[in-house]
Amino acid sequence: MKKPVVRFRVQPVLASGLLVAAVVLAGLLIVPATPAQAADIVASPALERGDGTRLEFLLRRIQLVRDGLEYRIDLARQAADIAQDWIDVLSEEGHDVSTLQAALDDYRAGVDAAEESLNTATSVLDEHAGFDDEGKVTDRDQAIETLRNAGRPLRDAHRTLRDATIQFRRAVQDFRRQALEDAGGSQTDQ
Repeated sequence: MKKPVVRFRVQPVLASGLLVAAVVLAGLLIVPATPAQAADIVASPALERGDGTRLEFLLRRIQLVRDGLEYRIDLARQAADIAQDWIDVLSEEGHDVSTLQAALDDYRAGVDAAEESLNTATSVLDEHAGFDDEGKVTDRDQAIETLRNAGRPLRDAHRTLRDATIQFRRAVQDFRRQALEDAGGSQTDQ
């Protein structure tokens, strides 16, 4: 007597969930988490001494961090659009997507909050008080204050975006886990 073969098939819904999770995760992994590091360096008392080359280096570094965050926010918006399409498909198939939609709305709010912090840092960097147009120090005290005032919102933007991404990723994982549990009994073939 043959035993029934148990086959587990990944449903298209779950496969697309993997894609969404991968895209959202890519937003975190593509650009390293340097805003927090830059903010820590900017807050250090070592800035109080030196000839200005360190301040010029930090300005360039913070500008790179800002550019990286802009890129990550753009990726996060793209991921949110892809996730919305996926949620729409799931809804049309009759799945309860209320928790996913709420998580996506929270994710978008987090992205918006991160962008606000980024815009604050950008405005400080665009004024570049204490630096000339080439990034050379003209007033040491103002330069230090510029770096500190730009570093804090960059760190906040990074943390906000990171936390929103993690929360949304967890919501997608929970949805997929629940879908697998719901479909668990119906995956047996004879």
